[in-house]
Amino acid sequence: GQVATDGQGATYVDSKKLRVNTTSSSTSELVAVGDGLPKILWYRRFRICQGGNDEEDIVFQDNTTTQLLENNGRISAGKATRHIAIRWFFITDMIQQKEVKVKDCSTKDMWGDAVTKPLQGGLFTKFRNLMQGIKTEDMHKYMKNYKDIIKQYELEDTCAKYDRNTSSNPQECVGE
Repeated sequence: GQVATDGQGATYVDSKKLRVNTTSSSTSELVAVGDGLPKILWYRRFRICQGGNDEEDIVFQDNTTTQLLENNGRISAGKATRHIAIRWFFITDMIQQKEVKVKDCSTKDMWGDAVTKPLQGGLFTKFRNLMQGIKTEDMHKYMKNYKDIIKQYELEDTCAKYDRNTSSNPQECVGE
């Protein structure tokens, strides 16, 4: 999964199956980044043409072996990863050209997991809020706006269960 952001919510989100079979999680991560990198670069160039910053884009990675492969290319390939086709090392070229850089990110902070894994509870809420640019402390304001829109378009019957919800926790009404 991929999520592009300028710091206030997600501006691009994508998730798809890999086009090739892989034998390890490191290889899978490298292939996924290789598949998604053209879109990342397109988004980068679009942003620059619109007057945005031209700093290196950051590709967050939670797999240390994949980080080594991305940064060093074939040099870091051992017996288990020697079979990887050179086309998956396109990211190494982009790192050398200062188009992107790879940074470590813990799995519990990986935005891309929100579009590839079934998340529940606090992790789901955290990623939903990040992608939508919602501040948790403003959730009551968002819920009030939601209810006002429901009333404005006369959708109360459709959403009656939300209107009856008197819970002080707005998370209980969202996502049902």
